[in-house]
Order: sequence, then C-alpha cells, then structure tokens
Amino acid sequence: MSQTRTASATYTTTDIENVVRRVRADIAMIADSTGAWTPQQAADYAHDIEMLAKAGYLAWVDC
Repeated sequence: MSQTRTASATYTTTDIENVVRRVRADIAMIADSTGAWTPQQAADYAHDIEMLAKAGYLAWVDC
C-alpha cells in the first residue's frame, strides 16, 4: 500500500512576522546562553531570516 499526499500553503506577511518574532527570541536566548554569537549577530541572523522568508526564498530554516 502506498500513499501520496500533496499540500500547498501560502503565508501572509503577518504570519511570517509572528513566526520570526518567536525565532528571534529563541536565537537571542541561545546566543546569550552559549556566547556563540553577540546580541547583534543574533539580531542580524533573525533579520536575514525575516527578509528571505518575506521574499519567498525560504522553505525552512535550520540553524
């Protein structure tokens, strides 16, 4: 037995902003606790994620 499933979705700018707000908080927390990135680097990465997502270039993000 096999299954095939197709799904598509569109996301609004508001949807992306809501997700990125949470991602930004997570990245900042991880950067702060590990010291791997400065707060500015974390903010820059979150900004890049938001801009790329809004432009339709991201299907997912893996940090």
